[in-house]
Amino acid sequence: MTYSAAWASMLQGNILESERIAQETLEKAQKNNAVGAQAWAFLVQTFLAIQASQWQRAQQCSDNALTIARMLRDLDLQARILWGRSILAGWLNDWEMAIGEITEALRLSQQYDNSSMVYPHFLLQAAQAHLQANHLDEAQRYLDQGMRLSQERQYRQLPAVGKRIQGSILRARGEYALAQTYFEQSLNELAALKDN
Repeated sequence: MTYSAAWASMLQGNILESERIAQETLEKAQKNNAVGAQAWAFLVQTFLAIQASQWQRAQQCSDNALTIARMLRDLDLQARILWGRSILAGWLNDWEMAIGEITEALRLSQQYDNSSMVYPHFLLQAAQAHLQANHLDEAQRYLDQGMRLSQERQYRQLPAVGKRIQGSILRARGEYALAQTYFEQSLNELAALKDN
């Protein structure tokens, strides 16, 4: 379960500590032939590589994680890996690939249980990917679902991020004054959370 510590450390911005924990977790999992733990460690390493702009490493880690998750038939893990792959595709400006990966993640999530804590993250990623591909109606639909769920679950960061996406949708539609309001709300909420 040390991959959870690596994930938490990454979310707190302690990238070097997270890298160390993730690498130790992977080595222990490989030594003990704990296959599932290896996949989770590769997933964390995928996100760490994305943050470090190490695109090839991110792709390799996600490939390794996805291979294991499919072998284990772990739909939850597969969906999380596909979410990461969608984010990676976005950083590479391949928005159609980003849409494909997150759409598959959402489909898998609905097969097992969309009450997952990360499901609202999937919806916001789908909104972002559709926005960047200029599919504004789809972006709005996913954003509305993600905002509703994140507010129901009392998430604090996701609604602030969602307001940034809403501002971007409005800007793309030419509604600049309303977009400005959403951007300001997003900035204020993220500042209150000390989320740089």
